Amino acid sequence: MKISADSLLGSAQKINNQKKLDEASPDKTSREMKTDSLDITKKVNSRIESIEKEVKDIQTSLSRNQIMRDGLDLIQKTGSFEEKSGEILRNTTFEGSQVLKEYIGENVSRESVAAGRKDVTAMINNDISRLTRVQVEVDNIIASDLAGSKKPENLLADINNIFRESGVNAENFSNLNADKVMQLIK
Repeated sequence: MKISADSLLGSAQKINNQKKLDEASPDKTSREMKTDSLDITKKVNSRIESIEKEVKDIQTSLSRNQIMRDGLDLIQKTGSFEEKSGEILRNTTFEGSQVLKEYIGENVSRESVAAGRKDVTAMINNDISRLTRVQVEVDNIIASDLAGSKKPENLLADINNIFRESGVNAENFSNLNADKVMQLIK
């Protein structure tokens, strides 16, 4: 099931309008949670759980790709091409696997290192783009206030930590304007 930010914000607006009507009604004792509200909250919480898994996958991929980039940079910086690169290939590991050796192979040349750096940089940029999309979605969930818990805010803090650890400024990627989002849901 795919949940878009627009549908979440639309649903949030409907719920907030209904809450205002219920609060204005004189018979407050008969108010109860509507099944639509519970259903939306359940869907949002389910999406939050899948986002958490996606963030872990992105973090793993980003770490792996950064380690490979560092290894390629070291080979290029030291000029350790051909058989001199063996030690760097063996020592560039991620979760017990020799990721650089698996990625670039045994034959290391200037051309293969340059091509590898270009590919790894593209993979890192792809990971950052995926993380940015997730961040915007979590921002929208927080703004809509449909989750009913602090879980999305903790998830957003985790995403911001990943950006910080990877040396990327998250503000450069997000075009979300908090004031406009708040206007949408009011």
